[in-house]
Amino acid sequence: MTREERYLEEEIDIRQLFHILRKRLGWIISITLAFLIISALISFFILTPIYQSSTALMVNKTFSESEMLNQIQLSDINVNIRLAETYSEIIKSRRVASRVIDEMNLDISYEGLRNITEVSLVRDTEFINIKVQNPNPEQARDIANKLAEVFQEEVVEIMNVDNVKILDKAVTPTSPIKPNKMMNIAIAGVLGLMLSVGLVFLIEFLDKTIKTPEDIERYLNLSIIGAIPHNEKAEKRKVVTFEDPKSPVAEAYRSLRTNLKFASLDKEIKSIVVTSTIAGEGKSLTTSNLATAIAQTGNKVLLVDTDFRKPSIHKIARKPNADGLADVLINKSDYRSSVKQSRTKNLDLMFSGLIPPNPSELLGSKSMLEFIEKVKEEYDYVIFDTPPVALVTDAAILANEVDGVILVTSFGMVDYQIAKRAVELLKNANANILGSVLNKIPMGRGGYSYYKYYSSYYGEYEKTSRKKRKKRSDVID
Repeated sequence: MTREERYLEEEIDIRQLFHILRKRLGWIISITLAFLIISALISFFILTPIYQSSTALMVNKTFSESEMLNQIQLSDINVNIRLAETYSEIIKSRRVASRVIDEMNLDISYEGLRNITEVSLVRDTEFINIKVQNPNPEQARDIANKLAEVFQEEVVEIMNVDNVKILDKAVTPTSPIKPNKMMNIAIAGVLGLMLSVGLVFLIEFLDKTIKTPEDIERYLNLSIIGAIPHNEKAEKRKVVTFEDPKSPVAEAYRSLRTNLKFASLDKEIKSIVVTSTIAGEGKSLTTSNLATAIAQTGNKVLLVDTDFRKPSIHKIARKPNADGLADVLINKSDYRSSVKQSRTKNLDLMFSGLIPPNPSELLGSKSMLEFIEKVKEEYDYVIFDTPPVALVTDAAILANEVDGVILVTSFGMVDYQIAKRAVELLKNANANILGSVLNKIPMGRGGYSYYKYYSSYYGEYEKTSRKKRKKRSDVID
């Protein structure tokens, strides 16, 4: 792998990550908003506001008059600091707490009072702060003041010194210190965003459906010969190559037509089966647009609906499904009488006709082989729309009787293991698989950005494939 190829691969990987996020943007926004709303409801309406009140004490050593006349040494200050550390433990003792509880008649245990009380030392000073938190602001104030008073009295009795001064009494707090509503909401938003992004990537990791050209190459071992974007307008127009030939979707079908010419250098491709793994992948619409795109180049094309179980070509052509292929094969009549003209010059249609009781046997019959040979003599291309290969055997039977097979794979619809099984069924039938068409690629919001990722990858793949084919052609020559 060259440096340019490695750079391209890395660039595509990064873009794919952004496209995954963009595709699931609604999920990410919804989950993040849910976290924000829940956090706001809890913070504003459920959590009990907690108030804090504090009082400040000063601890100092008792000096004699002679000591007061002399300069106070640094060691004396250190003694005071150590005393403050000792006193902070006395404040938190059971002895002090029990007196406070009894004198204030509090409905709280010693452990409960200790949990709502914080005693802290102001660094390198002789000051002690007593902080009390309580849902009731008045009670927080009263407990803080009572702790200071009881402690001041207990020190005299325990230490036999009177060296604690109350500097600031606790006052009634006017606003709660928690919950910090805005902080809670901000944290919830970040957590919601992280969780949603993680969930999106987890879903993508667990998602085993085929979504990229790389998936087709890695799991199916097939070349990708077309990348068709999904477009609601194109779905309504049906044959977009005819009704809106200048659209990006129509251009994608023309690219498929061009790549089909290079799909096989070993043999001429005149008869083609177009199938899919399961129903709903857009096989019939792809077949109709491909047939129209080929006919627009001046080639004479016959589009045949061989899906006897659920025919669609007549619906796309907006005509009744009468006198079709089944009638020709069963009655052994001249096929020309069942051919219908389309709106596109050089493109003829043959519908499925009446629904036979034995579709598989009819497609594998001698009459079908003779029909294929006859129409190949009169048309440049004969394209067969068949049922999904993983559901019934019809496509595999017919695949062995034509020059090539195209597998239509819809974006994010088919599990790669099921698609792989479909490819195996075709190979077991000795089918010449020309490649796969990745269909219904999301266009992205506000334009074609999502499709551009695939078309850029596909464009690079197309250049590489053509170089390989040219080398093979040179060797053959």
